[in-house]
Amino acid sequence: MDEQVDDLIEKLGSRQFIERDKAQKVLLQIGESARKALEKTLKSGDFETRMRIQRILADVEFGLTPDDMSPELRVLLRKFQRGSLDGRFQVLISLVERTDFERIETLFQRSGDENQRTAFFHRSMTHTPWQVALLRANRFRWWIETGSETQPNDSTVDQMLQDTLTKLACLRLLADANELSVVCKTIQSEVPEARRDAFIACMLLDSTLLKMLARAPQSIVSGSSR
Repeated sequence: MDEQVDDLIEKLGSRQFIERDKAQKVLLQIGESARKALEKTLKSGDFETRMRIQRILADVEFGLTPDDMSPELRVLLRKFQRGSLDGRFQVLISLVERTDFERIETLFQRSGDENQRTAFFHRSMTHTPWQVALLRANRFRWWIETGSETQPNDSTVDQMLQDTLTKLACLRLLADANELSVVCKTIQSEVPEARRDAFIACMLLDSTLLKMLARAPQSIVSGSSR
């Protein structure tokens, strides 16, 4: 593998464009395994080689490998790679809608310094479509644990989940899509059984939630406590 990588890196400076381009694509496909050799050459190679290595390393960092990735996804990742804080957040929203949570986690961890990740997380917790997408996919607790700057305890996560489930904007969006049963399914999947009864008891105190759940095909009690 080392000899192959060294040979490909050498070809990045070839006089033949086709040879340079092919070597760049193969190195990008190799990805992380070629990083050490690429970074070493980055300090000493010619201009053409250094420029191509910079592109390869940037693409590897954000998962832009030449695989079967759709053109639409490739465009999104390019936007994230080059975007501002607002632009990157819009890309994450698009990925939430695609339920591509593995890629969201990768990009989130590579999105810059801790301040930027904190800004992403706090913005997501006020963005209704994002929250609803997480509820639909049973990924709410996952996002809290992934995005929070400190590891939250169970009661904190439960409170954040409860606040989201009783948020009028979320309920209206679910109601418009005839998906209020998502609330029940979320409690069943996201709240550990040992704490579920107490969680439901707290939610039953919310009159707005109860009125809207009257339209759901299953009740909050029967749908969540099984």
